[in-house]
Formats: sequence, structure tokens, C-alpha cells
Amino acid sequence: MEFMDLIRTHYNNKPMDISVTSQLFTLDVLSSVAFGESFGYVKANKDIYRYVEASHAFFPPLELAANISIFRGDILLETFPLAGISER
Repeated sequence: MEFMDLIRTHYNNKPMDISVTSQLFTLDVLSSVAFGESFGYVKANKDIYRYVEASHAFFPPLELAANISIFRGDILLETFPLAGISER
């Protein structure tokens, strides 16, 4: 219901970036399922705990490591030290 209220109040006849709004909605749904209440992203209409910001910073090095084999070992071991445990 908060999602529809957000659209009605903030984006009535205004352009809306659905990618950002849907991320906030998804985070609230996941937190509701996991913890019994939402974190309040939709209500605040912003990334209040900087999760989206952190994920945007995290995915480029992860994609690089996954797709280019020369970077795979160094980046993965720096990002996830336990990822190389089987190689030792």
C-alpha cells in the first residue's frame, strides 16, 4: 500500500524512475518477509541505509572478476578472502 501511496503522492503526473522506486520497494518487501517489518525505504522514498549505493559500488568489480579470468583470483580473494580457501 505504501508503494501505491508513494506513486500517487510524489509522482502524480510526474516522471518516475521505476528502477530506483522498484529497488526501494523490493528492499522493503524482503525486509518485511525476513524481519516482520519493512526498513522504510518506500516511506522515506530514498536509500536511507545506503544499500543501493553500496551494491552499485560492489557489482562492477564483481562483474570484472567473473568475466575476465586474469582478474578473477586477485579481486575475488581481496573481496572474499575465504573464496580462495580451497586453493591453499
